[in-house]
Amino acid sequence: MSLTYKTYMFEKKHIIVDILPRIFWLIQFGCLAISQWLSDHPVKLSENVFIIIPGITLTVFGSLLNAWTVKHLIRAIKTRELIQTGPYKYIRHPMYVFIYITLIGVGMLWFSSTWFIILLLFTPVWYWIGRKEEEQMIEITDGKYQDYKKRTGMFFPKL
Repeated sequence: MSLTYKTYMFEKKHIIVDILPRIFWLIQFGCLAISQWLSDHPVKLSENVFIIIPGITLTVFGSLLNAWTVKHLIRAIKTRELIQTGPYKYIRHPMYVFIYITLIGVGMLWFSSTWFIILLLFTPVWYWIGRKEEEQMIEITDGKYQDYKKRTGMFFPKL
């Protein structure tokens, strides 16, 4: 039985797509915070201008792009349609990409190697969750997502 987008949004919940990402974001941010707290060095900004400037740039740029993503996501939730505008026109999971850009910028500001190790360790988790989200989107959009998937890259634009 195929679900409609409306049925999915208002009646059915899927643990992998709806709950697990939130839990993993909390775990990842918790690991990042704990890594800073357990560090021998107190949390402070890097003193190297060649790291601070790109760090600030990535943090601001990633945050602005994520706000752009949320704007389109909210519009799609209200209209109950497959998102194919804004950043979703180019990549299927822009929120994951832009959050990571922001986190890389923050890591540069703190100049924390542990921060980057944790980001790398969680990358396969986000890939797996993205694949699960895509499986569900194929199911609830009656093939529209398959066409969308052919046109866009998962985390990087198709050339």
